[in-house]
Amino acid sequence: MNIHGARSHLRSGTIHQHAGVFGQLARYGLLPGRPQRGETLPVFAGRALGNGLRARFPEAATPTLRLEVADHHRRHHAATLAVSYEPVIEYRCLSAEFLHMTDPLWLQTVMAYLSTASSQGLSVWTPYDAWHHYTRGWGDFESFRRQCALDQQVPEQDLTDKDVQTWAEMHDMLDPWTVARQLRLDPGHKLLSLPALERQAATPLHRRIAECLTALVHLDRRIPAGHTLQHRPCPHVLAFYDGDDGLCLEFAAEFLETVDLGPALRVNVDPGGLKVFNAYARHAQTLFRHTGALLDLLQEL
Repeated sequence: MNIHGARSHLRSGTIHQHAGVFGQLARYGLLPGRPQRGETLPVFAGRALGNGLRARFPEAATPTLRLEVADHHRRHHAATLAVSYEPVIEYRCLSAEFLHMTDPLWLQTVMAYLSTASSQGLSVWTPYDAWHHYTRGWGDFESFRRQCALDQQVPEQDLTDKDVQTWAEMHDMLDPWTVARQLRLDPGHKLLSLPALERQAATPLHRRIAECLTALVHLDRRIPAGHTLQHRPCPHVLAFYDGDDGLCLEFAAEFLETVDLGPALRVNVDPGGLKVFNAYARHAQTLFRHTGALLDLLQEL
């Protein structure tokens, strides 16, 4: 775990202005131990936060904890505590054998839930994310067909899917039919509910995947809302399908060029914020573990 020490004035005359911040951290069990001889409060806080939180976040997450203490002349939001994670560290390929024995809509539902439920912990980029990244840039089936008709100056209703695909090839563009097929998606189908996902599990392995995913979704819902990122975070894991011609990874690379590497969680150092922080730290450990277990199941074949 990487720890950034408190950013604060180090002059002895101003340390007491921040004593309340460190007192709050200590009361919530975030500053174990005592300052070493000659150690200032900010330096001690940085070291103690690291010692106290190593066991609360998985080492594989490579979390960074940052404590920022504002100038003492500011009365509000005097200090914040933020947790960030390093970007992509792992690739997971689902085998052709697994894909062959798995219903596409069932798998599409798993990927959709996994993308959402993992976002506050071991964030996973899935083919479902790749499709939505593509449609934000190129448009869906209808808009793509409309653009083709405008470019060709022909009535839209006269165009066949093959006409549109040929036009796309001529302009070195990926058409949505090809992308959806490569990502094993049928955007026109509504995703299954979690109970339906469990009922429609085709094999014991699929049942274990559905049960693990359900547990992950329920765990994710227990993490406090309102302090975490409101946009898609930088993923830790890229999950893709064997034989997708690299589409999922290609779109992930495009996404990573624009991703905001801001903190996964930021709270004020006050009773309300530290309560949220402790709840997040308590559940994040389990969230990472559950996500890793689910990814292992998806690669069992």
